[in-house]
Amino acid sequence: MTGEYGREQMIIFEQLKEQWKKEAQKIGIEWPITFLVKDDINTCMVVSDEIDRTHEIWILPAVLQRPDIYDVDVMHELSHAKISETVDPTFSTINFSTNSLEGHDGDRAQEFRKLAVELRTAWLHVDIWINDARDAVWPELTKKDILSFFDNFKKLADAGHKDFIERLDTVIAVATNMSDAKRHLSKKQQPDPQAVMRRYTNVAVRQLIVKLTNHFETLPKLGEDKTKNLKILEQSVQKVAQILGFSIKPFMVEENGRIVWDFGV
Repeated sequence: MTGEYGREQMIIFEQLKEQWKKEAQKIGIEWPITFLVKDDINTCMVVSDEIDRTHEIWILPAVLQRPDIYDVDVMHELSHAKISETVDPTFSTINFSTNSLEGHDGDRAQEFRKLAVELRTAWLHVDIWINDARDAVWPELTKKDILSFFDNFKKLADAGHKDFIERLDTVIAVATNMSDAKRHLSKKQQPDPQAVMRRYTNVAVRQLIVKLTNHFETLPKLGEDKTKNLKILEQSVQKVAQILGFSIKPFMVEENGRIVWDFGV
């Protein structure tokens, strides 16, 4: 950032960092946090390092323009950081096993990318547990996030963006938010699921959303037992990969003190 505009943005960023650090204390984060503005990302992200016991939270430049809109995202990343500390960073970041990485250079690099995308897609619903953590501290943001998601979804669907709403990541987001609504909102606050489903003319996509939502609604909240929590995540990722018809059968292993994923192929 340069010039007068850059100085103004830096002042705003410093003010926001102080606010976010206070919020981090509310949720009980103990590891040091560094906030960085990144121009090359399309969503806020967290990188947690269990070896150094630190967090980096990457912030979109747009957050500095409208922090009132992006507060749900920043608190979501703080919740990721909290779960990384109390359970494991695999709830925030995917690391691959040595076995998954070996033999995937050169001509096989494309195959690795395909399998990695499958794994990440099957893992995306981890946000259900992250939103549990956020809801325990900032329930008003849970309601704001869910209702905003479905409001934007309906606008895009009604504007004819069929390709977008049928994208696999959107389908998973719809199922995740439908599950989150039942998990955290009163019946009166919950969006009408039929109003959502009517936006889909593709029967197969509707069936996929139903299967995913039904599975997500069975997921328990995380407890005190780290081993049990990791098993819950592993089994759920395996189930989602199966529902989506992926070739992977992912499982976790420990390497050098870190939980990593193997594709299982």
